[in-house]
Parts: sequence; structure tokens; C-alpha cells
Amino acid sequence: EDIISPLSQHHLGYTIPVSNKILNNIRVYADVNNPFVLTNWTGLDPETDNGNSYAYPNVTSFSLGVDITF
Repeated sequence: EDIISPLSQHHLGYTIPVSNKILNNIRVYADVNNPFVLTNWTGLDPETDNGNSYAYPNVTSFSLGVDITF
């Protein structure tokens, strides 16, 4: 039996408290979608592999950002 363990979405962020006349706080964050799949499957991707060569794998994306509150 194949075990499929997709790690699909992860968010990591930190809010820096700033208290002055111009800024309230600053938030720094990072997101990752579909970084990898833990499985014994020998095909390309167990979530999209349909037995032929026309299947596209899931896209991995990374995002970094800064959110500033005035």
C-alpha cells in the first residue's frame, strides 16, 4: 500500500511591533505551496499521475512579503 503525505501549504510570519508616529507594525512572511510529497510511489506525482505521459505535476510556488501598517 502506498502512503501519500502531501505537504500542500505552509505559512510562516513574524510581526515586529513598532510604536512611533509613522508606523504601527511591520510583518514579514513567507509562503510555500506544494513543496514536496512524501510517498513510496514511483511515478511523477501520485496526485496527478493518471497512468499516461500527459499528466502535469502540481506547481511549487514560493512567496515572500512585507506588510507595513501606518
